[in-house]
Amino acid sequence: MIFTREIFLALLCSVVFTSGGQLLQKQASLKYTSIKNSSVFRRLLSIEFVGSTAFLGLGLLFWMIVLTKVELSLAYPLLSINYVLILLGARYLFKEKIPLQRWLGVFIILIGIGVLLRGAI
Repeated sequence: MIFTREIFLALLCSVVFTSGGQLLQKQASLKYTSIKNSSVFRRLLSIEFVGSTAFLGLGLLFWMIVLTKVELSLAYPLLSINYVLILLGARYLFKEKIPLQRWLGVFIILIGIGVLLRGAI
């Protein structure tokens, strides 16, 4: 399997939109717990919740494009880049403290992605 520019771009968009959607879910959950005396319906209409749903939907559409051209056994492990983006988002957007073992895990994930892509690009 050789990645074309279009498939690589679709994979990248899938990762970015999916990770963005998950980060927006976290933001929505923080906002959800801080809103008092509000209906569930009103909470579900928050920009963070609607945005996360839209981002996850776009991520799914791009993922479907990837799956039309890439074997699942190669494509799915490449989604592990989401872990990297989520860890960075947790650190810089939500000011979470990330222990060394998680940074090492992300480093190992990046090595794994490099190994997977070595024969695919």
